[in-house]
Amino acid sequence: MQASGADSGPGLPRRPLGGTGLEVTPVCIGGAPLGSMPENFGYEVSADQAVATVQHVLASAVNFLDTSNDYGSGRSEERIGRALAAAGGLPLGFVLATKVDPDPSTGRFDAARARESAAESLGRLGLDRFQLLYLHDPEVISFDEAMV
Repeated sequence: MQASGADSGPGLPRRPLGGTGLEVTPVCIGGAPLGSMPENFGYEVSADQAVATVQHVLASAVNFLDTSNDYGSGRSEERIGRALAAAGGLPLGFVLATKVDPDPSTGRFDAARARESAAESLGRLGLDRFQLLYLHDPEVISFDEAMV
């Protein structure tokens, strides 16, 4: 990991991400389009195009990519996982964030579902742990439900 403020490429210093111990570029790549969500973005993204995009991101000065269990019904994570496998795993110093989501069929978003969603994400991404994991759209549940 680079020291705070260290140059990670032209115009992309790395900065501490709160108290996480992670250092990220000021630009984060959003993974939603990688899941091919034409209803949201107006265009399709093929699996090969998504994997190639992630490979370019992994080779770039940007070290921060965000996705979600729900983006493209899991396709975003699957495609990122393929790119990570081709790269031999998550590159040192690269930060990958994802989110837990409600059950797509029932809308259930309790603690058990959060654990299920996390396990689904780990499997798709080909990882054994997360660097950064958070609730997606937490406004759909109460604080008490989120803390159970």
